[in-house]
Amino acid sequence: MNWKTLSTLILFCSLGWINSSKFYQNLGIVITSILLIYCLWLLSARKLRKVKFYSYLTILIIIPIMISTMNSYLLPKEFNITAEFIAKSLSQRDDDTKSAYYTEVIENIKTSFRTHPTTSFSMLIEIDRELNSEKLVASDFLNFLLSENINPFLPSMPYNPVNTKLYMVKFFFLILLPLSLAFFLIINRQKENIFYTLIFSCLVLSSIGIYFKYLYSSGLSIQDKEILGIWAAPEPRICFSSFSYKNHWSAYSILILSTCFSMMIIISKKESFTLLRSNKFIFLITSVICIVFGIFYSNSNSGVILACLLIFIFLIISVFNKTGTKLYFLCIFFLISSILIYYLLTSNLYHRLESFITGESFRLHLWKDLLFQIQAKTFWGFGLESYQTLNGLFQSNEITSARLQNLQGAHQLYIPITVHAHSDFLQLVTELGFSGFCLFVFPVIFIILRNIISSDDPAFPYISYGLFVFLIYSIFDFPLRNHACLSMFIFLFSVCVLSSRKKFNHF
Repeated sequence: MNWKTLSTLILFCSLGWINSSKFYQNLGIVITSILLIYCLWLLSARKLRKVKFYSYLTILIIIPIMISTMNSYLLPKEFNITAEFIAKSLSQRDDDTKSAYYTEVIENIKTSFRTHPTTSFSMLIEIDRELNSEKLVASDFLNFLLSENINPFLPSMPYNPVNTKLYMVKFFFLILLPLSLAFFLIINRQKENIFYTLIFSCLVLSSIGIYFKYLYSSGLSIQDKEILGIWAAPEPRICFSSFSYKNHWSAYSILILSTCFSMMIIISKKESFTLLRSNKFIFLITSVICIVFGIFYSNSNSGVILACLLIFIFLIISVFNKTGTKLYFLCIFFLISSILIYYLLTSNLYHRLESFITGESFRLHLWKDLLFQIQAKTFWGFGLESYQTLNGLFQSNEITSARLQNLQGAHQLYIPITVHAHSDFLQLVTELGFSGFCLFVFPVIFIILRNIISSDDPAFPYISYGLFVFLIYSIFDFPLRNHACLSMFIFLFSVCVLSSRKKFNHF
């Protein structure tokens, strides 16, 4: 493994280890990493015959974002006007103490808009909901901005240019890094080394996560250092390993499991009669068991279901393949089935499924609100990262009550704002509109399904199965909003696309 591949791999693995910290929110570090990866990419790009497809893809992503930046509708001037309108409604209140309190809060929110526009406008909407429950001032003013301040025929974005640039830098960092690693994998034929490194990294993360979860369950964890014994978790009961949200850990693990299964197939083709004597195969089996146990131990209900779905797909296909390894795969199947049955009988998964079916689920109420938001601006959407900013305008009473209940049961105080829709697909439709969703998401789904059906490499359909299960996860949760999950998805997707092209299919 050369130094370019190694340095890229180290940076890529670091996303899984420090994704819960604020390390990557530092602009200087992000820019330095981008320049480093870009230089490494250029040094190896000369070995590729054709990179036109990815050049076109990059331009296709850049152009809509640049247009959206120039078509922003929530600039500081408009924000201040909205705040003043809401403040004026306080003069009609009889409670002087309450009016003085909210006036001071609004002034503090106005000063923080440039650095935290999303949270600032969300808090402004919350005050508006508290003061004007029948008719929101912010809603009327937003309708005015959307009709007068932007071109309705072009994509738009709510942010001011400064924060948009920061978001774009972080966004391209998360794309450029996994793309570079995928190119190095193809060029240098380092598939096994890179995959084994990623699997080992996830194995260690799972082991550490189990250890710290045990400490937390036993009341032995150090306060404000629940994540790897270094960082504070926003909500310790739902964190696992380096991830502040257990479902993100499960989504990340599902992608790594798909690489484990892919490597198992490769080994079984080469060493079908001596698998139990193969150190690599034993390492993969150990990794699968430890990672799956980590998913179970994290208490991620959706992660358990989808991880078992991926394992079930792998085992069913392996049983019908003439690889001479049916016995081993069946043993794993019965082991996983036993764990699953025990988990189903001892967890609250049944009650959560029952509430989902009866329509009492928190997520169902969120999605109902999302449908109203999609109807308000269907074609282009409200812009990237607009959900947290504008969701309060479409929020139902059920969600408001649920947020207050969650706040009462939380271990730490936090601002009760709905940041994610618990459905990446619906949130993308809200932010990108139907046109953006068809332009960016549908091709990804099509390519994954094509790789499953017609891939020449017998191992890579298993990675595509993992990508497909990950997309299913994105319907019910928000793994794409996590840096580690997003970068791993892009990396594996890029590897599958490159390996499916005949000129690159030479591992």
